[in-house]
Amino acid sequence: VQLLEADGLEQDVGETEDDESPEQRARRPMNAFLLFCKRHRSLVRQEHPKLDNRGATKILADWWAVLDPKEKQKYTDMAKEVGYKDK
Repeated sequence: VQLLEADGLEQDVGETEDDESPEQRARRPMNAFLLFCKRHRSLVRQEHPKLDNRGATKILADWWAVLDPKEKQKYTDMAKEVGYKDK
């Protein structure tokens, strides 16, 4: 099975670079949207308990799309604090 990684490069599932285990690989810091999702996913789960993760993320994306720019900026600032660098 081929999956696309965040950088757009294909990688076989289970294949790691330099034989590192997933626990040893450094994770990228969360961006503003991911921080928003982390904070609000439980609300979506409360409102839609039978919804799968993909469906919950779609709802969160809709919420993010209509979020006030000042609120979005708060999450962007939080992302910068945790080390996320916007390209």
